[in-house]
This record gives sequence, C-alpha cells and structure tokens, in this order.
Amino acid sequence: MTMTWKELKSIDVEAAEHYDGVNSYFAGIITLKSKSGDVETISMPFQYGYGSQWEYEAGLQVQKRFPRTNFAKEGCPLWGVKDRYKKELYKNKTDGKSQRYLENLAK
Repeated sequence: MTMTWKELKSIDVEAAEHYDGVNSYFAGIITLKSKSGDVETISMPFQYGYGSQWEYEAGLQVQKRFPRTNFAKEGCPLWGVKDRYKKELYKNKTDGKSQRYLENLAK
C-alpha cells in the first residue's frame, strides 16, 4: 500500500557533500516513515549545489512524492513540515565525502 500524506509521521534526510576544490556536490537518501511503521525511501541523486541546497532539493523530492498536498501545491520548504504540518523532521549532512561515494549513495 502506498503511504499517504496523512499517514506520514517523519521525514529523515541523510545527505553527503563533496567539494572538488572548485564546486560542491551532494547526494542523499530521504526516508519517509508512516505512523504504522511502513518505510519508503527516495533517492536524491548526485548534483551540484552548496550551502543548504540539499535541503531545498530534498523538499522538492518530497513534494514530488506527495503532489496533491498543500505542502506541494504551496511549495512549502522542507523545514516548514515540522511546525505547519506537524511531521517529524530529521536532517543530517556529512561533509568531505568522495565523488564516488556520492554517486553510489543514491543508486
């Protein structure tokens, strides 16, 4: 059964970043957990971005997964799910990973 927005309990974003001396890149895994214990994962592919771009992109991935929600329709940022939609949000980014590590992370 496919998880609905109403059933969603938490969003866990685990990202990694690589800096090649000129540019920053990131990739990650987004884990969605339901109130009943079901788990779903979304890959965030290797891409260019620095600063909090990984959080923005993670939010877009969640919006794509739940396109009919107000969260998606209003373009709510990921950090808004905690206060506005009462979902648990966990985020972590690890710096200094190799490009190969990032390319394999989201496969």
